[in-house]
Amino acid sequence: MKKSVYYLLITSFCAFSQTKIKPINPKGKWYFGAEIGQNTVASFGYDEGNKSISIGGIAEYYFDKHWSVQGRIKYMKTGVSFINQPGSGWNFVLVKTTQDVASSSFYNRFDGQTIVIPIDLKWEYRIYKNLHGSIKTGPALNIETKSTYNYGNVNYDTFSKTFVNMNFGYGFNYYLSKKYCVGLDIEYYFLGDSKGTTSGFLWNETHYATNYLVNLQLKYHF
Repeated sequence: MKKSVYYLLITSFCAFSQTKIKPINPKGKWYFGAEIGQNTVASFGYDEGNKSISIGGIAEYYFDKHWSVQGRIKYMKTGVSFINQPGSGWNFVLVKTTQDVASSSFYNRFDGQTIVIPIDLKWEYRIYKNLHGSIKTGPALNIETKSTYNYGNVNYDTFSKTFVNMNFGYGFNYYLSKKYCVGLDIEYYFLGDSKGTTSGFLWNETHYATNYLVNLQLKYHF
């Protein structure tokens, strides 16, 4: 009896170990899902609190084995801070602490909450079996739902609450099955609408809201 059970276990193990996991081909498929991640406002210049949580929804269509168009709608916080002190050059300030900067009459800070709609062209390549890497880029529509300006000496009346900036990202996808895919996504949002300028020695520096995000994604193919 024991020999029969032992033989059955060995046979089952060998059969399982020789089973090949078929690579998933997503061509012609739609995937829908959600993401959550850590958002860092990279355009705060003086150690202000810059970490928050972002959330979003995903729709993605693979028109080729390696290429897809991905659309998302996200909520995240953004902002900008800078010193515009005449004759100081680019952000050159003789202060040592964040409190000193914030109390300066030349300190300017924008805090925003935005709905972001990035549309990306994504290239996906196989690393090992159903583990894929990816690179993506595209424009992103930004709609500010809340805009707070604490500007000391810059006029912000003409700043738009709707603008387009650029999105670039890279990451990894792992296909758990034909239906489910999990992913790690790292992305940047940059350029877009100016939130002020700093006088420089030769030319002015333009300040844009810049964000860096690390997202966890779950996608499902219906």
